[in-house]
Amino acid sequence: MTALGEVEAFLRRHPHIPAYLVDVRAQRSVSQQIAARSGVEHESPQIIVFQRGAVVWNASHDDITAEALARWLPAA
Repeated sequence: MTALGEVEAFLRRHPHIPAYLVDVRAQRSVSQQIAARSGVEHESPQIIVFQRGAVVWNASHDDITAEALARWLPAA
């Protein structure tokens, strides 16, 4: 399954978790602002988990799984 598919699978099971998708090609400035503010260097595909405004976890490519998201989102 793709990284996007993993995130979508997670969100189907946890619809109360807010998630936002940034299309880095169409929203380059948003992607750059996230990288600058978070300190997380851009990769694609990528997921960044924030809690109270701080990055608590990020992953890219094959490390993005529904199970990994569940570990990093205790309210899930």
